[in-house]
Amino acid sequence: MFMKSSNLAPELLGQIFSHLEYDLNTLYSCLLVSRIWCKSTVPLLYKQPFHLCPTYNHKKLINLYLPWLSKESLTLLGLHKKIIERKSIFKYPYYIRHLNFFEVYEASWTLWHDEYSNNNDDLEDNFNKFKLNLLNRSNEDQNLDKEEEILVSLCDYDDDDDSEDDYEDHDTIYDETADESYPSHYILNKRIIAMTHELFKLFMENCPYIDGLNLSTIDLEFYHGLYFKEYLSLPLLPSAFKCLSRLQKFVCGGNFYKKSIINSMIKYCHNLNEIEIIFNPDYDESTDWAPLIQAQKKLENLTFSLVDYGIAEIFKSLEIHFDTLTSLEFNSCSFNDCCPFKALYDFTNLKSLIFLYCGDLTYDDENEIISGHNRLFYTYPFPTLKKLQFDYSYPNETQLLRMISGEDTESLYCNLEEIILNFENSIHPDVIECIAEDCINLKRIDLTENGNDNSHFESLFPIFKNCNKLQSLHVRRGYRIASIRDKRPDPGVILEKIAEIMPFSMKELSIVVECAFTTYDVGIFLKKCLINLKYLSLRCIGSKNEIKKVLKEYAFRNNVKIIECNFNKVGMRNDMRISSIEKVFDFIVRFA
Repeated sequence: MFMKSSNLAPELLGQIFSHLEYDLNTLYSCLLVSRIWCKSTVPLLYKQPFHLCPTYNHKKLINLYLPWLSKESLTLLGLHKKIIERKSIFKYPYYIRHLNFFEVYEASWTLWHDEYSNNNDDLEDNFNKFKLNLLNRSNEDQNLDKEEEILVSLCDYDDDDDSEDDYEDHDTIYDETADESYPSHYILNKRIIAMTHELFKLFMENCPYIDGLNLSTIDLEFYHGLYFKEYLSLPLLPSAFKCLSRLQKFVCGGNFYKKSIINSMIKYCHNLNEIEIIFNPDYDESTDWAPLIQAQKKLENLTFSLVDYGIAEIFKSLEIHFDTLTSLEFNSCSFNDCCPFKALYDFTNLKSLIFLYCGDLTYDDENEIISGHNRLFYTYPFPTLKKLQFDYSYPNETQLLRMISGEDTESLYCNLEEIILNFENSIHPDVIECIAEDCINLKRIDLTENGNDNSHFESLFPIFKNCNKLQSLHVRRGYRIASIRDKRPDPGVILEKIAEIMPFSMKELSIVVECAFTTYDVGIFLKKCLINLKYLSLRCIGSKNEIKKVLKEYAFRNNVKIIECNFNKVGMRNDMRISSIEKVFDFIVRFA
């Protein structure tokens, strides 16, 4: 006997619909089924509306929230005469669970930009009223008790750290007499920022809790060129901070004062399991993130970006989470005062370790052991790792081999499932051999080398043969497949060999190297490939129409559909197979 969907409890419907969280079309359809379905769908649609809503609908989204703003906020923004009384049965601000400052700013920009375009003549008069409202509100707020205070100046200042120039800049931001002429973009940006703050306050006062809070202004500064130090803060209302008690993910970075925000986070947020910190040397020199990190009960994921100094102190603050941290990522960080592998050696539950554009990672290699005539370096194993990534970050070769080999593990093989090595120079053959011998659980491998003509693709064959769980292999640039001039097998023979030895678990294959395959090579490969690939990318010469033809034949034989097929023209170094009139291109195809 089947139960009708109309008889399902709202809680069950909510659980079912949660699997469609990012499928907007389906959720929109669910809205129209019945009132019960509608009530179960609305919370999902407005959980992170500024992320899900298409850009062309941002103005509608903002207008949806404006009636929920207080009269004081509407007066401040000069919108009190334009907003009609709300009639919705849903309290939309209640449902928000993820707040992103940049996304709210972008949506607010859409509203004010349209008004600016349509009413450019009246903009200066409107902005004078806006400045006066903001100034009057700031004066009134000085008389409020701290518990009821609303932060209008958009930042907290500390007497010890701020210079007189900072106060002078702050005082002139909303001072009517400071400068009678404002650039139009300045006027527009100030109104957008004020709108963003009022919406933030609305959400924090009305929603019961927030899961994710992103206060990064990096995109705002990059795309809009805004560098005001005062444009970001959190409301000081106690009711607003209640929603942060269950916060799980926090992202912070940009050119603004962070001290008051960090102090508030330390007081209210103790359950963060993911933190991303983007440093800025010009503003973060006196910012101490250690108390926030140490205040968490079970921190699991941590990302640091643009750390130029003090990395050793950061590692000390992580020691309290040695048994909870599962993922660490360092992006453009400098390790001039410590060895990252030595500092992280005692972390017993680390599953993912990522270094992006960190350069030299060999600090502390001078602590070497002299054994006879050989020089041995201290190395540190990470037996629990499942993902290891080095993008333009270079560890000592011996350290890399030990991390891949999985020494000191109870099992015979390492636990690594994903390896990404993007090196400017060549990858040592011992590393490839070690991956093939020890990483039998490997599911994904990405290899990139630049400028090394001696890295032949045949060296990767043992990985195909030994790693039976392999699902994805991407090889780029410096790797060469033997060509006629090498007096060795033709590249088509190599590609044919790959089709024969690939494990049945393979889903993705990308070979973009310093040698191109012919359309005939690709046709033979696809005929001998017994696997249903989901993704294929190769560098070819010849006719695109011929490539499309063999791809359609492969899709027909394997009962799959081509959902994406792109061609990109590329340049090539000298290759005896390529004449001046032949076109070289990379193609990417996805099957489903």
